Amino acid sequence: MLDRRNICPCYWHKDEIAQDGHCRCHLFVDDKYDPATAYAPVLDQSLQVARANVRLREITIYLTWWCPRSRRTKGLLKKYDVPCREIDIERSRSGAQRAERWNDGNQSVPTLDMRLVVTEPSDAALAGIFNPKARVQSLTMYTTDWCHDVRRARAFLQGRGIPYQDVDIERDPRAAAQVEEWNQGYQSVPTLDVCLVATEPTEDELARILCLV
Repeated sequence: MLDRRNICPCYWHKDEIAQDGHCRCHLFVDDKYDPATAYAPVLDQSLQVARANVRLREITIYLTWWCPRSRRTKGLLKKYDVPCREIDIERSRSGAQRAERWNDGNQSVPTLDMRLVVTEPSDAALAGIFNPKARVQSLTMYTTDWCHDVRRARAFLQGRGIPYQDVDIERDPRAAAQVEEWNQGYQSVPTLDVCLVATEPTEDELARILCLV
């Protein structure tokens, strides 16, 4: 449009608002109107909230019956009604070997093997999921090229050097069908399918990794 420069905020606000209460584009404002701030970008406060739609949680805890941290971890999951599978490494040789493999030969407990499927997580939620205590075993992110939230999630992962597989659901019908299955028929993106291992997380760390808070 040739007169685009005359669209709000235009050159005539100050004088015409003083005289008529509005400018020629009929934007009614009060005396506190300031073009310098009225059109300033507004920070999306939702990005500061640990917001995520959790579609799936699969959790296995490697523990011992006598370990206080193991009991606290079980208590936290019970508090939030999160089901989990328990493997006592003193009764399961294969479980002990998995714990050792994840922990440099040590039988550290509790060690949690977790899978999460989350949709449209905020940056705060991503920061909780990818806590330094949580080691990424695999990560697939279902995306589209045009989605702003996808670009934001990519920037988060790339900025922290977190490897992931990027699957464009507009180019992969099977991936699109999987996303729809997780999201009640919607092709919601980004949807992340992530497998993590965390050893001896605090209650707060685990709650954030699992998007419980």
